[in-house]
Amino acid sequence: MARPSIALLKERGRSETRVLLLPREIKTLVQDNYDVMVETKAAASVGVSDEAYAEAGAQIVTSAEAWQANLVLKYKAPLPEEYRYFRKGCHLAAFMHAEGNPGLMNALKASKLTAYAFEFISRAGAYPASVSDSDIAGRLAVIYAAYHLQSHLGGRGLLLGGAPNGSAPHVIIIGPGNVGRAAAQTALGLGAQVTFFCRSPARIADIKQEFGTRVRCLFNRPSVLRQEVKKADVLIGAILISTFDTPAMVDERMVSTMKPGSVIVDVTCGYGKGYLPSFKRATSHRSPTLLVNGVLHIKIDHLPASVPVTASQATSARLIRYVRRLADVSLRGGQSRMIERSMIAKAGELVHSELIRHDAVKTRRPIT
Repeated sequence: MARPSIALLKERGRSETRVLLLPREIKTLVQDNYDVMVETKAAASVGVSDEAYAEAGAQIVTSAEAWQANLVLKYKAPLPEEYRYFRKGCHLAAFMHAEGNPGLMNALKASKLTAYAFEFISRAGAYPASVSDSDIAGRLAVIYAAYHLQSHLGGRGLLLGGAPNGSAPHVIIIGPGNVGRAAAQTALGLGAQVTFFCRSPARIADIKQEFGTRVRCLFNRPSVLRQEVKKADVLIGAILISTFDTPAMVDERMVSTMKPGSVIVDVTCGYGKGYLPSFKRATSHRSPTLLVNGVLHIKIDHLPASVPVTASQATSARLIRYVRRLADVSLRGGQSRMIERSMIAKAGELVHSELIRHDAVKTRRPIT
């Protein structure tokens, strides 16, 4: 009997050169008795050769050959030119974020394939598969903000870490998750003052336990946020989900009260106006800032893509345990509630609540 097959694809998106699994983790799948294929030059951009994957036991194949595997793995969602490879019986897994991509949702439904989104793998209310990217994104948010505070880039002319006899700049972080905590650690390491805005006493308790008196923690109430935003030099938005029906937290009126040259970084990068409606559009790695009411706005989707070597190393080492479980569930009939919660489409039917909700809004159908 033929062994089940798993394929790793090369990323093709603009500014996207990460690879989901490195040779050490591929070797683990080979040892699990899967036939493993890796698309040629899948990791060339992060300095890993095809020969390294072959030595780990993988077969080096073309893109079309890779898509014939029972389970296809990508870092990010497939691009429209890859939809032609979708087929009934195929299992596909990636960091999908498909709820903001109507074209992808339509392609999933039409193809009858089964798809999983790594970002929805959950356990006890946490999302462990996304930790590496979230941590990197939080750190990069502070680094981007620190750089763009320079006056020749339109910033206030502040050194985020402060200096002897100078006051420490003030960083506000909305959202106490993995992104927010990584941002706080980086900002504190530079010497900034940090204020968290949280929505529950339990979250405030968690932050206080982790950071002690090094940060301030405030309830996320509009009146309090309004007063604090006026004092901020940097505001980092790091809530879990921002979409078409997420209430505004920092609106344009609030932004207009901020100091000229201050910086807002939206790490969530959701869909629609969301909680930071002053962002009229996303920005990019090549053109990172947008000036609104005198405030620099940075909203770069998949920030970790700017450090693909680090991101690939961190994600590959963390994700392999979940890929192994996913392969067991999808290819060998194993059971895992954690993996089942990450399924977004089954044989062409959308099955995850977030996708069903977004699809209903886009098509104006009632949610059943």
